[in-house]
Amino acid sequence: MSNLLKSKVLLGLMVVAVMVAGVFAFTANTADAQVACTVVSTLRQGSVGTEVMCLQTKLGITADGKFGPMTAAAVRAFQTANGLSADGIVGPMTRSVLGGGAVVTPGLPAGCTSTAGYSPVTGQPCSGGSGVNLPAGCTSTVGYSPTTGVKCDGTSTPPVTTTGEGVVTLSYAPVPANSTSVDKGQSKNVMALEVKATGSDMNVNRIWLNIGTRAWLSASEVAIMDGSTVIATLPLSASTVSEVTAGSVWRLEFNGLNINVPVNTTKTLTFKVTRPELTSANDNIVIATSSTLRATDGAGFSETYTLGGRTWVMSSNTAAVGTLTNTLSASNPKAQSNSGLSTTAGSLTAVELLRFDLKAKDGAVNVTRVQGTVAVASGTCALAECLASVELRDGSTVLSSKSAASPFDFNELDIDIAEGATKTLSVWGQANHVAASFVVKGDAIVAAVTAVTGTSGPSFTAANAANTVTGNNQYLFEYAPTITLGAASATNSGVDNRDGSFSLAFNITAPAGSDIYVSNTAVSTNAASRFFAEKTAAMGGTLAVSLSATNATAVGGDLAYRISAGQTATFTVTGLVPGATGTAGFTGMKLTEFDWNTTNATAGDVDQTWGLTDFKTPAVFVTGA
Repeated sequence: MSNLLKSKVLLGLMVVAVMVAGVFAFTANTADAQVACTVVSTLRQGSVGTEVMCLQTKLGITADGKFGPMTAAAVRAFQTANGLSADGIVGPMTRSVLGGGAVVTPGLPAGCTSTAGYSPVTGQPCSGGSGVNLPAGCTSTVGYSPTTGVKCDGTSTPPVTTTGEGVVTLSYAPVPANSTSVDKGQSKNVMALEVKATGSDMNVNRIWLNIGTRAWLSASEVAIMDGSTVIATLPLSASTVSEVTAGSVWRLEFNGLNINVPVNTTKTLTFKVTRPELTSANDNIVIATSSTLRATDGAGFSETYTLGGRTWVMSSNTAAVGTLTNTLSASNPKAQSNSGLSTTAGSLTAVELLRFDLKAKDGAVNVTRVQGTVAVASGTCALAECLASVELRDGSTVLSSKSAASPFDFNELDIDIAEGATKTLSVWGQANHVAASFVVKGDAIVAAVTAVTGTSGPSFTAANAANTVTGNNQYLFEYAPTITLGAASATNSGVDNRDGSFSLAFNITAPAGSDIYVSNTAVSTNAASRFFAEKTAAMGGTLAVSLSATNATAVGGDLAYRISAGQTATFTVTGLVPGATGTAGFTGMKLTEFDWNTTNATAGDVDQTWGLTDFKTPAVFVTGA
């Protein structure tokens, strides 16, 4: 049995013994017990014994002799109800009000000092009326009971938090590796501590790292991070690093932490060291095995756990100067219809125009500037009419915003990219509303990044990417359909399997606010208001195509199929390439264009050629003449 487990068992036996002894100090009648017992000591979370049982009895909660979070909450509720400072500590003022039992004002329920509100002891209305019988500790139907944790309106209970005794298990993540080297001028992760909670939620409140060197001579700062979030930072100096043993042992102290580790989960805490270019020492900072982490379990017991040894190498090398590359992101938006623009003046719609990847090679890079262009690729609006502004974003975070103009220049940036890491950024446009003098149906915007400026290394050496990365056209609409590819097939058919038979299915979904009208005909040579299909390679004879549809309503007129608002229709184009004429070889069938409108008319219809790159069948061999 481990020493920790032995100490837990011993403590548990002591508590049980105290509780048993306390039972004989109480009378059998609860009301009598509230009068008979007294609290003379200052009690706080972590206290145990008969006085805690007395306190709990006076408060009307389970008397187990352990001052845990539930008892502390009940004390705070009692203090609030009696005009005391609600600190959860049973000091002289609280003991005075407690007296021999619960506070009772003549003619009022226990715990009430006026007819307003509810009793913090019984939950009954202080007015003495019938009212709502609130759970203990509640003063209204709002929120949760600090005593029982149930909802004060009595409808349900909150999520259960484990409040028993627990332990922490510590280990190191494989990355960063032990003896990770930090060069002069670098800020680098040096170790990652894995903290696992078992038996209860655990709260890490202190980490002390014992070291054998004057760390401030080789590094300027150590930070603890939870993922990318900095939890605590310790600037290193002779006054901030504690000297434990004169001239031989110093301590990096991270106090006042509040890091919750839910039961049966592991939290990784990463330590990051910042090292200036000019240092007077190139020491190894060795984390001694006497280093400790302190955590408190759900029962209020705090334990100290020992960390394993670790080494941070403060290298004599100077940090390498990094280089920067800029490439189009694999998740860059394809050419597509952006539906949903408002027709209300001043109403803006965010549209992603370009997504690009910046990678730091050979060293960390700090990006300070991104330049580029934005233009109306097709349509009638001027740039400032189509877009109100252009934004640079990191995920959903707007890093910078400029009025719509070309070129654009985001020149006040501070973006750190670690060595070997990639940062994905995006350019967005805030599209204006649809109107005759602003966005016109089908106007398209395209953006490009032409230069990225950065610095690297302790001397802030230039690390720039001067190549151009261009996005795809983004088409703007109030209402537009969505088209997605279904099944595509190709087989040989006909005499001696000379022909190519093709099938291409796709789905068209109308937006929620408008019907969409399309043709009931497919053609193999481009014509107005049709589904246009063609061969992928000029092999065999002339392609003949036909169209079928499901869930599309035949309505007649210029565009003879209607897809109702919010509905999806499936279309299938079938084609045949005869192999008796033309050149022998492999060919398939592809959809090149489809025409649509929000009304049953070809006037003002949209000839959509974008978003169809993947709408093609496999290829098969057709014979020639």
